[in-house]
Amino acid sequence: MIEVAEETIAKIVTKDIRKAEAFRKLGLDFCCGGKKTVRQAAEESGIPIETIEQALQEVELRCDINPPAFDEWEPGFLADYIYNQHHVYYYENKEEILFFARKVAGRHGNALPALNQLLELVEKLFQELALHFYKEEKILFPYIKELTSSEKTGIPRQGVFGHLKDPVAMMEIEHGAAGDLLKDIRMLTNDYQTPDWACNSFRLLYYKLHELEKDLHQHIHLENNILFPKALDLYNKSNNAG
Repeated sequence: MIEVAEETIAKIVTKDIRKAEAFRKLGLDFCCGGKKTVRQAAEESGIPIETIEQALQEVELRCDINPPAFDEWEPGFLADYIYNQHHVYYYENKEEILFFARKVAGRHGNALPALNQLLELVEKLFQELALHFYKEEKILFPYIKELTSSEKTGIPRQGVFGHLKDPVAMMEIEHGAAGDLLKDIRMLTNDYQTPDWACNSFRLLYYKLHELEKDLHQHIHLENNILFPKALDLYNKSNNAG
């Protein structure tokens, strides 16, 4: 791919911000050092140019697939899916988002004070998500899995709190709070539209925040509209049977 080899990293990332992640994983500077061509970066880093080209091609080949039939899944399995798909996604991306939020605010916060507010919102969102996820992973999800197992085996579950509707209601309230913070972030970032003068770090921050928003929206949908109603039905069925 001669065309790619002779293009600068900055130009490639400008055309497709997703490719910034490919360069980042390879340890190639796409921001301040983005004026180098792919060939120059490959020679200086010792990374085969074929490896770089393959990483960029993999980004282009990614495509969406039809979503699974979540409403047909049992609650325990769905709880595991939410953890592995959405909680893990957050854990894998939070430090990078925080890094770029702090970097961009530090670099451009004087010229654009909204970036300082953005950093505060991101930190607040992540603080709330950390506690929220902890409660789900340590208390609510294990209980839902126990309910699912109890229905299959007939072995009574061990109660850890009152009616399931109470912790579910609390989780939904916290979802609403997270949703409000996401709305504030979207408004502050002008729907994730960066200024014309924005550097690639700036642009990657907005891209990652947008992706996080989409993931959290899917996450909250799965819990509020599928997992929690299924778990409550199972809980009520179990108690009526008892």
